Amino acid sequence: MALFAAVGLSASCLTVIFWHPWLCRGLPVRPVPASRAMSSWLTAWRRNKTLAVGLPVTLALLSAAGIATLKVDDDIAQLQALPKTILAQEKTITALTGQRVDQKWFVVYGTSAQQTLERLEAFTPALAQAQKAGELASWRTLPLNSMKRQKSDLALLHHAAPAVMNVLHSAGLNTVSPDLTPMPVSVDAWLASPASEGWRLLWLTLPGGESGVLVPVDGVKNSTALSERAAQHEGVVWIDRKASFDSLFAHYRTLLTGLLCVALAAIACGAINPTWLASGAYQPGAVGTVAQLRAGGAGRRRAFRQSVFTAGAGAGARHWHQLHAVFQQPARHAADVDAGYHPGDDDHAADAGHAGVQRDAGHQQLWNCAGKRYFHRLLAGPAGDASQEREKTMMNAFYRVAALAATLLLAGCSHSTDTEETRPQAWLQPGTQVTLPPPGITPAIRSQQLLTGRFNGQTQSLLVLLNADGQKVTLAGLSSVGIRLFLATYDNTGIHTEQSVVMPQLPPASQVLADVMLSHWPLSAWQPQLPKGWTLKDTDTRRELRNPDGKLVTEIVYLQRNGKREPISIAQHVFKYHITIQYLGD
Repeated sequence: MALFAAVGLSASCLTVIFWHPWLCRGLPVRPVPASRAMSSWLTAWRRNKTLAVGLPVTLALLSAAGIATLKVDDDIAQLQALPKTILAQEKTITALTGQRVDQKWFVVYGTSAQQTLERLEAFTPALAQAQKAGELASWRTLPLNSMKRQKSDLALLHHAAPAVMNVLHSAGLNTVSPDLTPMPVSVDAWLASPASEGWRLLWLTLPGGESGVLVPVDGVKNSTALSERAAQHEGVVWIDRKASFDSLFAHYRTLLTGLLCVALAAIACGAINPTWLASGAYQPGAVGTVAQLRAGGAGRRRAFRQSVFTAGAGAGARHWHQLHAVFQQPARHAADVDAGYHPGDDDHAADAGHAGVQRDAGHQQLWNCAGKRYFHRLLAGPAGDASQEREKTMMNAFYRVAALAATLLLAGCSHSTDTEETRPQAWLQPGTQVTLPPPGITPAIRSQQLLTGRFNGQTQSLLVLLNADGQKVTLAGLSSVGIRLFLATYDNTGIHTEQSVVMPQLPPASQVLADVMLSHWPLSAWQPQLPKGWTLKDTDTRRELRNPDGKLVTEIVYLQRNGKREPISIAQHVFKYHITIQYLGD
């Protein structure tokens, strides 16, 4: 990326120099604007030492002052501020869960569930040390011990039981008898029990048996130190996406700065010594011109040729030799120079070149003539005989108009408005999909919900923040402990998702949106989208979606809350899942 950016910036700088003569070929001639002012400026730059020296020095001082106050900030979050709606959602999430959205965590993994738990227990003292050192404010680990720790705890209980019993007997409690029967708790049994509610999303298990657990942390002060602590323990990885992006951005900035310095040095070297580049392709630029204007003598004449050629990049190599011939001819009257210039005729430039001027007094007229001519080429395009090139000009104009019309046509086609092709689709039953209605809804909906879903005997909970208005729908999903899982935005351009944690058991964002919109959007929005033969009907407390065979596919139950009819459950009879909706923040 840095290489492409540097090449692009350098190419855009050189494009004007190399392509300008070709792009301006055949353009009509226009009057030269502010020719007197430009001639006066060129004369002042040549004769006024204060201007010739003071302006470069002033610009250099301003540049030095700017560089001295430059502050390097590789915080990628400063590149673009979040929209107000996203900031409001972050505040709501923080208020509900007590956790910031930019959650950071450790990942502890192993080849088996027990190895993962053992590594987590070995890493816990390092977390306590990091908290004591001020590297983080708080952390949370899974409330489940490994089998090895459970056996160790049972041995400690057996060792402490006699002393405890003696104390109880001395107090007169002779009927107390401790039950020290082993009751090991496996990971599978714990995940299936209600005790794991709210913690299940922190545990990840792959089909091959490899397992991992997330350790969320808050108040991170030193991400680098936490990364070093994780590297000291086997099977522990520190996850800080923002710090990773900041480091990547800093590396990109360093590479781009170096490449731009190399490109600038190459251009400067070409400006100081034009023979380093291809003959006639590029002539010295501003750096060499300013230095040689201050040198005087032959260097000044050379600087003049460089500045005039650079200003009128469309002149071409032929006009370079014409200007050079001006300084080589014997002295003649200076007025002949200006008389030889006519903006509409290229051939008169040769008259100006061969007319000759005095080495001293003739320089003024030469500046006026050549300055006007080459600034005219820069601003108005190269001069040409209109009568001789009328046909060529008309053809060029026709080609440009045709290209512009084609570009506008393609742009219009590519920026089409909302169509069904840009809207997402969701499954109604195997083999049947439906296109979601447009995202707009009136009145707007803003709610905080706790969704509890049951599927294949398993129960999962999900916090959902729903914001819908006339333009878009925003759906943010969080785990029970406040970790943001995804953020889905549905507008006229389609659905855009940001997934923070990869959870294979979560359905696609379009499927979640379909259930939400099916329960909230009116029948008039859904009925045109349904496949042929499908029906959607409302009663006082229910909404039923049936397939062409009359089979009930989706059933939604409603309840009147605060004067509004709001869904409280969604039953999908084909895919066999049930969602219970609880409203928060009321």
